[in-house]
Amino acid sequence: MFLSTKYFALLAAGLAINFQAAEASLGAYFCNDINFTNNRAHWTKLVENKCYTLDASHQNSFSSFGPDSGTVCILSPGHSCNFVGVAIEYPGSGDLREIFYTNGPTANDNVNSFECFSA
Repeated sequence: MFLSTKYFALLAAGLAINFQAAEASLGAYFCNDINFTNNRAHWTKLVENKCYTLDASHQNSFSSFGPDSGTVCILSPGHSCNFVGVAIEYPGSGDLREIFYTNGPTANDNVNSFECFSA
């Protein structure tokens, strides 16, 4: 039994829609203070495997970080994700003083770039 070309076109279209939906669902919350308070920002529609360097007003200012459900993010103290980071998955951490980079310092007020992936 052979499947029609029309069936494969519909299947391929459905897969493309699913991949787009998964990509569009990546997001994360950042807050200036512990326990997700003060200047809470929710970044959505993050592109998987793309490094986001924070602008000057957001660098080294976060004390809480939480990826959306189904998202894992790697926080980095360096710009352009060029330093070894730390992976954070949903629901994240309300206190980045408890999250340590491999080389020792905490992630609290020490995030300059990040990248996210589907979990």
